[in-house]
Amino acid sequence: MIQAPQPYTNLILTLPAPVLPPWRTPRLFGNHNPLEIDAGSGKGRFLLARAQNNPAVNFIGIERQNNRVQKVARKAARANLQNVRLVKAEITFILENMIADGAIQTLYVFYPDPWPKRRHHNRRLMQPAFLDLACQKLQHGGKLHFATDNVDYAAVAKQHLEHHHTLRPCEPFQPTIAEKTDFELIFEAHGLYANRFSVQKPTA
Repeated sequence: MIQAPQPYTNLILTLPAPVLPPWRTPRLFGNHNPLEIDAGSGKGRFLLARAQNNPAVNFIGIERQNNRVQKVARKAARANLQNVRLVKAEITFILENMIADGAIQTLYVFYPDPWPKRRHHNRRLMQPAFLDLACQKLQHGGKLHFATDNVDYAAVAKQHLEHHHTLRPCEPFQPTIAEKTDFELIFEAHGLYANRFSVQKPTA
């Protein structure tokens, strides 16, 4: 029996004040399936394709722009993707406050703001402190996949990833054509390609 699409607002997570205990997948999704997080889901091309191809995995897309959250939620509802939730927030806030330790199977960080000016480099997401936080939230065997088109950012991120005290390099994630972000498709059309790095938390 085909289920009717759910209202898109049901797919948008709210952040109560004061903050509640960490989200649990049974409460959010009604199941105990693995959790994957798309940090900076943008227009949702990757998130929606990934969720459609992996119905036995739960996905949370985190995005700072409210209009994008609304649009992606509408698309997910039209596609009847029961395994997608969206939230308007900063990734570090969500990881610190709403995600239990060891809860994430995969964390995707694709094309974060490169903050190209040198005086702004300390604002880049891919820093040792963020990697420590990500490692804390990943399950044993869980992976973090990173991609950027900025060569300078790629070099710095690669150094941080390769020298982390716990995370270990693994095979870089390669999206299918359907999973490539709108941003990636644009710069590929101009002959530019992503710099991709992946790390894994060792198994217990």
